[in-house]
Amino acid sequence: MLGFLNINKPSGVSSAQVVGQLKKKFHIAKIGHMGTLDPMASGVLPIAIGKATRLFDYFLKKQKTYIAEFEFGYQTDTLDAEGTVTQTSLTIPTKEQIQKVLHTLLGDVLQMPPQYSAKNVHGTRAYVLARQGKTVNLTPKKIHIDRLKLLQQKTRSKFEFLIVCSSGTYIRSIGRDLAEKLNSCATMTALKRIQSGYFHIENAHTVEEIDDLSNCIISPMQVFSQYPVLQVSQDTVRAITQGKIVELEQADGKYWICYQERVVGLAKIQQKKVKMNVYLWEEEKW
Repeated sequence: MLGFLNINKPSGVSSAQVVGQLKKKFHIAKIGHMGTLDPMASGVLPIAIGKATRLFDYFLKKQKTYIAEFEFGYQTDTLDAEGTVTQTSLTIPTKEQIQKVLHTLLGDVLQMPPQYSAKNVHGTRAYVLARQGKTVNLTPKKIHIDRLKLLQQKTRSKFEFLIVCSSGTYIRSIGRDLAEKLNSCATMTALKRIQSGYFHIENAHTVEEIDDLSNCIISPMQVFSQYPVLQVSQDTVRAITQGKIVELEQADGKYWICYQERVVGLAKIQQKKVKMNVYLWEEEKW
């Protein structure tokens, strides 16, 4: 089986645990998530099945949308509610004060990842080093924030925001950086991802809601519909699978190479020559 699932992850479980639940429930040999969602967070978690896991790199530039809740007045070591309080402030900003500084966080931003993050530091995850009490020397990363909107004030110190940003953005860090601009400190107390590229919360399913994978699986061509589908002959597929040089009378660009109802892979055609970028064909004897 080849394709994607749009999973609605509940809070309280890790992305890896969701993958494990699906693997056990449906006896899937090869499966993986396309971008980690923190355990306390809920919402959209794209899951790849079979050789669709090879398309991970194509998710790295996808836009994501979140609804986040930040509480002002304290900050934890993890920048979320599951951490230990390390800083407090008596300064609680008003809605009006927050509105005035939101625009300063938009666009291309150099963002410092949290100490407790999955960043790789000399072969070790940053959160592993942080749990050992070690200070991790992280470097800022360029991210892009398209939209940052205050949705509502829930209590005197809690505010809810809509955030549209690039992949790789740490929402916890947005809360920290926003608070610093307001001479305060803040912690993320809730997070829900409502969109990740093609995948939207309206069409997501919990693991428990899925009884038949075939009714929920989404084809790679549907997820990455910006690439046109190119149907080829059996002889062309045979040549591609044998590693032979294949030429097609087609304009330069990227294409989904398909044979009948099956996908061979994602290819780049340049000067009529076919170069496979991602090979998805399930082996078959002709």
